Amino acid sequence: MKVQLSIVTSSYTVSRILFLEKLLSSICSQSFKDFETIVVADGNEDLYSDILALVHRLNLPDAKVLQTSSSGASACRNFGLKSASGNIVAFVDDDVVLDNDWAQETILFFETNSTATGLVGSARPLWMNPQDSWFPVPLYWIVSCTDWFKQETREVTNMWTMNCVAKRDDVLTCGGFQEQLGPQKGREAGYAFLAEDFELSKRLRATGGKIFYVPSVKCRHHVQHSQVEMRYVIQRSLWIGRERKIMARLGENQDVEAGTLRTALRFPLNNDSNGNSIISKLRGALAISAALISISVGLLS
Repeated sequence: MKVQLSIVTSSYTVSRILFLEKLLSSICSQSFKDFETIVVADGNEDLYSDILALVHRLNLPDAKVLQTSSSGASACRNFGLKSASGNIVAFVDDDVVLDNDWAQETILFFETNSTATGLVGSARPLWMNPQDSWFPVPLYWIVSCTDWFKQETREVTNMWTMNCVAKRDDVLTCGGFQEQLGPQKGREAGYAFLAEDFELSKRLRATGGKIFYVPSVKCRHHVQHSQVEMRYVIQRSLWIGRERKIMARLGENQDVEAGTLRTALRFPLNNDSNGNSIISKLRGALAISAALISISVGLLS
């Protein structure tokens, strides 16, 4: 199978245009050039105009800029998916920066793994405040990063839409993303604790699809200071616990939840990858403890 790649991203506010510029610049810098890029502006005329100007200024090749009504991240991804011409489609957040060989590694994986339905690539933190690098590696999943995974290609249960790729026809056949889910739409529809990427992954696997973690498909993900504050750690961990509970009720294996807890516990609290100071270690230990308690509360709620 000749692999043809489409990259889909979306944004909803002009306040994130600097993030998007970094993403599109990294797309321009890819070592492999044969792909298309689709950028969806969500319900914002000013943003749409700014993206058009940005794509023109960067001279982004083979790019489409689309606009939807204010409909949420899942609907934007579906809109981009339906407009894509590639037989594999990547979904990346507007605040990531792709490694220069990201597209090349993506193409290589699908050309050599014909039975794969999708992949989730690695994401390392890009700290907006360098002082936040104390944040413990075992909790990187809280900020949508993956360094807590082992760095080996292996089959997994879920894709994360900060950096994932899937076969276009398979995603379309199973109905695409559920548009009532997502950061905003989920809360509005009463599904505040169910992520759209996890739910889509479940439907893909239910039809026999296989999803892989591929660490060579690399990106860096911006992490804001608010995401390492204790309030966010607790809220996010509680959210994850409740989400896993919902997924278990929908037929998922409980080992997913147990595995998350085991992985966090397996890391030594004196892990010095993010600093050796006593204060950093204590902050990390406190954050891990708070996350484990919050996940457990979420699982029991």
